[in-house]
Amino acid sequence: MQLDRHAQVRFASEKNSLNLQCGTELRPVGKETIREELEYIPAKLQIVRYVRMAYECPKCKHTNHPYIQKANTPTSLMNHSLASPSSVANVMYQKYVNSIPLYRQEKDWEQLGISLSRATMANWVIRCSEDYLIPVTEHLRKELLIRDIIHCDETPIQVLKEEGKKPQTKSYMWLYRTGKPYSYDQRLLPYVEDFSKYKQYELTDDLSKLKSYITNCKDKDLVQDIQDYMSYKKIKSYDDLIAYKGEIASGFGSTGGGIQYQLPLPVDILEDLGLLKMIK
Repeated sequence: MQLDRHAQVRFASEKNSLNLQCGTELRPVGKETIREELEYIPAKLQIVRYVRMAYECPKCKHTNHPYIQKANTPTSLMNHSLASPSSVANVMYQKYVNSIPLYRQEKDWEQLGISLSRATMANWVIRCSEDYLIPVTEHLRKELLIRDIIHCDETPIQVLKEEGKKPQTKSYMWLYRTGKPYSYDQRLLPYVEDFSKYKQYELTDDLSKLKSYITNCKDKDLVQDIQDYMSYKKIKSYDDLIAYKGEIASGFGSTGGGIQYQLPLPVDILEDLGLLKMIK
């Protein structure tokens, strides 16, 4: 995340803008950055009052059909409530992401200048979940039910105050997800969506000779690409590179037997070096 940067430029005071030797007024010749500091800006609250204007037609004002029009205003998150999208989002974020219970949030809001009870915050969470989140989960449920395959996982949890159950009773949280959609271009295994795009290679030499291939390579750009890759992967030497186990690539082997190798370098680089050859 890129943080905003604000410069504080310090100018000489009128008293210090003269040469102490001859009294001549000094003029700027340059500037230098002394240091940078991380500044924390505390959160603050404000009440936003929505006021809408009403307009009338002066021509129709004294007729049997006076015309009045009011300006549009944004729809409220919850009727007759101080709740706003940002305040409710903060309550949910603190509770479910930062694991801060509502009774502790109650004190945080008080320090910011407003008395907000845990009961009110609980009502915000429940109402907004029912009005805005349940429709989303219902849509996801419908999407799940039309899939051929569904993955699910259970996680046991303990609920202290669950109606009709003792605190020691084991409860479960269930997670469901589909098998699709999936970004196939992020995988190098042979189980790809379209086998017509499947490619097969064979090794032309032993991978242990990789160092010799690199040192004898005349293509400076290719060598630079290899060094950039090593720097990115934090590989210090060519000897370490040979031992490096990268992502699995499949379909290699002169017999076409689907042998899998953990390659030390990307396929295109090994192909340019001459260590790999596409056969299919």
